[in-house]
Amino acid sequence: MLIRYVPGEGDAHLMSMREWPIRAKIEVGLSASVIACGSLHRCLTGRMKRSTALSCPGTLAPCAPVSRYPKLQTCLHRSFGRGPGARLPGWTRRGAERIATRAVQDAPPMLTITSNVSSKVRSAETDNQCSYGKSLDTTSSATTITATTLITITTTMTRQEIPRVSAISEPGKIWPTVQEHGAAIIKDFLPSDVVHRFNQEMDPHVKIETVPAARTKDRPNHVLSTTTRIMNVLVELSKTYREDVLNNKVLNDISEEAFKLYGDYWVLMGAVMELAPTNPAQPLHRDMRYSHPIVDYLKHDAPPTSINLLIALTPFTADNGATHVILGSHKWTDLSQATMDQTVRAIMHPGDALLITDSTVHCGGADITGTETRRVLSLTTGISQLTPLESNFTVPRPIIESMSPLAQRLVGWSSQRSSVPKDIGLLTIRGKSIQKVMGLKSDQPLEENDTI
Repeated sequence: MLIRYVPGEGDAHLMSMREWPIRAKIEVGLSASVIACGSLHRCLTGRMKRSTALSCPGTLAPCAPVSRYPKLQTCLHRSFGRGPGARLPGWTRRGAERIATRAVQDAPPMLTITSNVSSKVRSAETDNQCSYGKSLDTTSSATTITATTLITITTTMTRQEIPRVSAISEPGKIWPTVQEHGAAIIKDFLPSDVVHRFNQEMDPHVKIETVPAARTKDRPNHVLSTTTRIMNVLVELSKTYREDVLNNKVLNDISEEAFKLYGDYWVLMGAVMELAPTNPAQPLHRDMRYSHPIVDYLKHDAPPTSINLLIALTPFTADNGATHVILGSHKWTDLSQATMDQTVRAIMHPGDALLITDSTVHCGGADITGTETRRVLSLTTGISQLTPLESNFTVPRPIIESMSPLAQRLVGWSSQRSSVPKDIGLLTIRGKSIQKVMGLKSDQPLEENDTI
């Protein structure tokens, strides 16, 4: 990737090498380099405006303005000035170190940059590797180039992985990690025995669900792939979901912390998705934009209105379509420059869970195995002020009354608090709670004939 900065021509922009009109190639020791000029020969002899090219073997938000990285932008302005045609400001070792330091401090969240600054005189033969459409004339430029000290900043960039936090030993670190990076993988979110029981309960329903993505139903789903099978209203289908998933302490502690300014929370969607072999990749997106577009009108710094747990029920690998995530994208205001090159993969074992916010840019990956199916429980919790995507009103009452009061509230069989501390209530009946008016019981034994 390249950052091109031309004083007097507005913001610098990050762009891929193939998109840069000068088509500059910087190949020094097979490593990325930062050269203190754009077109070497003309810049050094003062016959063109200065520009700066930063070349890196990673991805830096292609075509995004450098204004996204204000420290680096400020450093470029100070080092190069704004006036077109001004003289080179004298690239010293100190100046190069300052650029490197700012670049490291202001690197995008998904990248780690380490810089090694060196000052040297480069020969005409070495400079011949750097071109702007054609090779430099080493005969005519040798004297100028060898008489000029160039600063080369060699950078090594490694793609950052999604942070992993243990549900057992580090539960208090999960939400702060998501707030910082936009995503976290929760290791062992569900114990292996819970995953095994849940899969057993879901297997017969997966076989029955023969219409992919509900395309022929009265409320068709036009977003998910036609090769994706979806089972929802899981309260009716799975005892493990009712008892072990909805009452999961980590799930509820995170939701409580995330939505504490909004009042109560509940499950907006709980669905098992089974993605078939050769399932295509989704486009990059943020959740809730299709179902609740009003969230786009909230202030950018507003607390999240929903969070999504993608709980692996089978292995998530790069080959079978593990989810792509752009770390740090939950803080973006402009998504137009988001590309797949910026993503990292959520590689997970069964029972692990990827936690993202409603502003994190992500997508399901493509299966390239041609043989593997991938199963995931997508569990979205959100503030009670948002309507759930699924209704649990048809769940038989004996099943509801076998659940805990917390689980009943999560699936909408309970009145909700609207805000803290001034609460007027949601889903009330003449100012009274649903459960009180209905005489709803909880934690009752469930008879065999009450299940379906």
